[in-house]
Amino acid sequence: MLVYASYGLANLIADRLPGGIAVGRRPLTGLVLLGALVITALDLVVDPILSGPGFRAWVWDTAGPYYGVPIQNYFGWIVTAFVVHFLCRSLEQRAMAQPAGQPSTTHAELLLANPVG
Repeated sequence: MLVYASYGLANLIADRLPGGIAVGRRPLTGLVLLGALVITALDLVVDPILSGPGFRAWVWDTAGPYYGVPIQNYFGWIVTAFVVHFLCRSLEQRAMAQPAGQPSTTHAELLLANPVG
């Protein structure tokens, strides 16, 4: 859920598009990093609340300086979100590179193997 939200927000911030990649306007790495920073910013709000005294959804072994949350947590979020966003954006670019209306051999084989009707 957070990846989808940060993906959309990164698109809106960078290209003012709700989805997709504006080909040739931004390098993939820039959008990936922006998405990772957006998801980490969301976590800046969520973690202090859910690990705070009201919820105690999880407890840190060693309290950190940001409302008890260790700074390493946010570095972990940036790295993990970067990898996930990179995979999503790479797959998206790969899918966009496919010519429209040209089914792949696998798709054609599936149609022949499972006729409708």
